[in-house]
Amino acid sequence: IKDALDSIIAQSYKNIEITVIDDGSTDNTKNILLDYTKKNLIKLITHKNNLGIQDTYNEIYSIVESKFFCIYHADDTYEPNIVEYEVNVLKNNTNVSAVFSLSSSNLNVVPNELKNEKLDYIIFDKKKLFLLLMKYYNFIACPTACFRTDIVKKIGIKWGNLDVKPKLVQGHSGEDLQMWLELVEKNPIAIIPRPLFHWRKHADQMSNTVK
Repeated sequence: IKDALDSIIAQSYKNIEITVIDDGSTDNTKNILLDYTKKNLIKLITHKNNLGIQDTYNEIYSIVESKFFCIYHADDTYEPNIVEYEVNVLKNNTNVSAVFSLSSSNLNVVPNELKNEKLDYIIFDKKKLFLLLMKYYNFIACPTACFRTDIVKKIGIKWGNLDVKPKLVQGHSGEDLQMWLELVEKNPIAIIPRPLFHWRKHADQMSNTVK
């Protein structure tokens, strides 16, 4: 958590407010977070019990008030310009609902169509995204999601609006796909074709349920 937070605090884009949700941690996470709150570096929301990723995401969707918001994960680290890149995409494309980047950890499974760092970003409408998903499955990097708040509120996306688990062949790591399909049904999404976050694998994460 410390490495993840430090990478967000060090962002080149400074007009940000960092809110951390401690979803019922049972290790030393709370003490680490309290050190950051004492320095006024973060705002902290604490869950007494673990609610899980679905309810935590939905809580974020319900409480966010800023024009844009990003949901970054506690077990990953981020390049110092990811927020700047993602916010610029949203500012320059007012119909785009969300923007994502690539991960340095799984470039070998990224669609060839995304392996072009000469492009600042690639915009996907419903058809374009669906065809690539059929070819490569869920290549969208959930821990890099940055959203346009008014579109998220208008569409009313929630994690779990559709129970996709019985249909997944990628294990639980594909559960987020339902949200991205809800978004792109109404508004395009964008992907920055360069690795701006570093996905750190460990035994307890959802993606290790892949079968």
